[in-house]
Amino acid sequence: MGNLQEAERLFREAIAMDPEFAEYHQDFASFLSDMGRFEEAAVEAGRTVELDPSIDVQVALNDLQARFPNDELINEAVHLNSNTE
Repeated sequence: MGNLQEAERLFREAIAMDPEFAEYHQDFASFLSDMGRFEEAAVEAGRTVELDPSIDVQVALNDLQARFPNDELINEAVHLNSNTE
């Protein structure tokens, strides 16, 4: 577990050093998602898009859905986002 805690600390440190760098938030969102911390991942993903709207939300959502096909919240988010395009 120590390596995961260290990874999270390093993500947070990088974001603190350059909070406007969208890719830090995007990578942290993926890390949080992999840890099953979906609500926190969604916040980071949202921040990513705020900082860099060119990052495709649907691609990120589809990636999450592929990793966690049975997660109802992710499936609903994919459905809702696809209806807004």
